[in-house]
Amino acid sequence: SGQERRAACLETAQTLAIPLLTSSLTTILAFTLMLLLSGQTGEYAYSLPVVVTILLLSSWFLSMYITPFMCFWLMKVPPRAEAGSKPDDEPAYSGGIYAAYRVLLKGILKVRYVVLLATLALLAGGGYAGSKLVREMFGHSDRNQFLVYVDLPAGYNIEATEKVVQRLTSWLSDKKANPEITGTIAYVGTGGPRFVLVLAPFDPDPHRAFIIVNTESADQVIEVAERVREYIAGALPEAEGRVKRMWTTGPEPGFLEIRLIGPDAEYLYEKGQQLTDRLRAMRGAIDIRNNWENKVLTAPVLIDQARARRAGISSQEVANSLQAHIDGIQATEYREGDQAIPVMLQSVEEERAAGSDFYNIRVHSAAQGTDVALMQIANIHGEFAFSRVARRNQERALTVEFKHEVLKAPELLEAATPLVEELGLGEDYRWEVGGEIEKQAETMPKLFKWLPLCGFLIVVLLIWQFNSFRRPLIIVFTLPLAFVGAFVGLLGFRAPFDFFAILGLLSLAGIIINNGIVLIDKIDSERNAGRDAYTAVVEATVSRFRPICMTTITTVLGMMPLIISRDPVFYSLALIIATGLAFGTVLTLGVVPVLYSILFRVKEPLAA
Repeated sequence: SGQERRAACLETAQTLAIPLLTSSLTTILAFTLMLLLSGQTGEYAYSLPVVVTILLLSSWFLSMYITPFMCFWLMKVPPRAEAGSKPDDEPAYSGGIYAAYRVLLKGILKVRYVVLLATLALLAGGGYAGSKLVREMFGHSDRNQFLVYVDLPAGYNIEATEKVVQRLTSWLSDKKANPEITGTIAYVGTGGPRFVLVLAPFDPDPHRAFIIVNTESADQVIEVAERVREYIAGALPEAEGRVKRMWTTGPEPGFLEIRLIGPDAEYLYEKGQQLTDRLRAMRGAIDIRNNWENKVLTAPVLIDQARARRAGISSQEVANSLQAHIDGIQATEYREGDQAIPVMLQSVEEERAAGSDFYNIRVHSAAQGTDVALMQIANIHGEFAFSRVARRNQERALTVEFKHEVLKAPELLEAATPLVEELGLGEDYRWEVGGEIEKQAETMPKLFKWLPLCGFLIVVLLIWQFNSFRRPLIIVFTLPLAFVGAFVGLLGFRAPFDFFAILGLLSLAGIIINNGIVLIDKIDSERNAGRDAYTAVVEATVSRFRPICMTTITTVLGMMPLIISRDPVFYSLALIIATGLAFGTVLTLGVVPVLYSILFRVKEPLAA
């Protein structure tokens, strides 16, 4: 425009300082929702809003001070008058692309109400697309590890479990069968350490085991995990194996629980078995497990106190004898240096393995110094009983957990609901949903608890920036329209709407608000410079065409590696930013001028 270089640098910084600061603060307020989130998810996401705040504020400072300084020293552009370029009456933006966009913009402004109706129709379509999205809490991790849970029927001892695990780990370590596996570590009878935050080790149980498998790369995990699942089903018929990929945080993706709650344990167990059988018949259902497991053979020992007293035997002595026979009891300690080695007293294995000898266990009477057979002082009978009875909030609750090879948790719940309803639970019984859906229902209210306050502060900032209510209304109206493009992108690529997709929406909102603030501020600057309202709208929008398009193109290109590789963590986030920003750019360059012209009654000047 013929302005001197130093004056141009100073004026640009002064003109954009407040608008860019306002847009940075609105984005920070949007990410404040993550900062105030409590619980495990809040711990996981806490660093993100902190980093975003630091980056945005430092970026604003650098752009307002360092960028003009660098432009002054490095951009040796002579003023228009010295360069002998375009005359003053020729538009500054007269290139082919600018001219085409100027013609298109003028045409849009002529049919502004038609454009507004079309925009409202798009908004309704976006709402429909959003309702069809598959929701997920968190996706799988990109770690080169997966987990194997080995469950034998309840009642198996730890030696039998160890033999099964040894067979499995030997096959996993076979380089011919599994060349991708670099190492395994197994925990028999225990869930192992909690080496990542999301992992909740199960309680110690002799018939359960846990294995961590490492592969050469994360890309091999899916293929190797499926191979392990097939091997367990074919080569280990006595065991049930659940093979799981690692996940980022929260509950396992796609993991669903159905809890049957009621007073009678036998009734719950029967209904739980029916539900388990129906789920096993569902095509694609995997990792099905009943937390009450199977019934086990027990032998209750009912001591006849009268006979025991005549023999001089107490209940404690009976308990000690039983423990010594079955599990062993510590008799003393053997010390070797600073090491204390327990010395256990236990029956020989042959006697413990023979169930008939259980009746002939000798109980020692310390008072009389004699041994008495257990059957002489107690009544013993065998019966099948529950291996465990789980409770939730002091109520008996049987939980059936499962996943699906393809379906996400909401889709799986929709498919499983008829199976649960067919159980015909009694009047005092009910069922609940757990797993990923329950966790999502707990987290989302916490996340959006502060949304009204943050939204109010954003609107206050915009009103303060423009000293107007109509201008912020234009920007606020474009946000849901930008989300339409994001929802359509997720739906088109069949990506889930997960926690990172919410982060993508927040980032998208920040970019759209930034574009809207800068564009409206430019329109007002043109009007303050003396141009009529119509020309100001057209020329200001044309002048922001290249910066807004460059922002969109560079951002979309930055997201492309995540989209092409279908990144397991940030795929949905990248899709939302790329598709939402592409759609939002069209809105900013088309709909914002239309809304401005409608709200401020801008009319096209009459032809001379």
